Amino acid sequence: MGNKGCLWILVIFFAIVAIANCNDKKNKTNQSSSSSSYSNTNSNSSSSSVSSYSSTPSSSSQSKPLVKTENERLLEQYVGNSLSNGSQPYSSVYGSNSTFGNSEIVVNAPSNQDVLVIIKRNNSNGSVVQHAYIAKGRSYTFHLPAGTYQPFFYGGDSWCPTKKMSGGVTGGFLRNESFSKDYPQELPEYTELTYSLTATVNGNFSTKASSETEMF
Repeated sequence: MGNKGCLWILVIFFAIVAIANCNDKKNKTNQSSSSSSYSNTNSNSSSSSVSSYSSTPSSSSQSKPLVKTENERLLEQYVGNSLSNGSQPYSSVYGSNSTFGNSEIVVNAPSNQDVLVIIKRNNSNGSVVQHAYIAKGRSYTFHLPAGTYQPFFYGGDSWCPTKKMSGGVTGGFLRNESFSKDYPQELPEYTELTYSLTATVNGNFSTKASSETEMF
């Protein structure tokens, strides 16, 4: 009977040891599971960080805006600008027009373009005697003494008062520039010479090509 009592004590002891071992295994399993979860969190965080960083260079590689030219910047400010009819923008260089003279040169501007007219004495190498800005569809009359004169016509639109031109004058068109002239014309006393700058079929006058350096 005494031996049976010892057996039960041993069985209980081993049972307790088995339960203790089982609890130890569960604790190790939980610790291992917790460590795995932490590792996954780091992996996701690292992946997100790399993705975010790699997208940064693509946004900075966008193309830069084109740099505007000086003429484009001026055009934004003076597009459609026009002087009043009869203005003399180069008076500081050529002087003001004289109203004395018993002969006349009349210039009618085209309906779609402003024109600046320069009247030179004798030929293209002569001095500028008068000039005037004529608004589109308008006219201007130059009063001159009898003599020989050559007219030059500078057409365009969007007048810029700061544009530098040949001959030391300031002011010019920014768009649709054209330079033309007529041959030198003798202007007797009490004579009127009229230029109508329009496109006319079978007209009796057509301008000749000129240039900025010849005109100013």
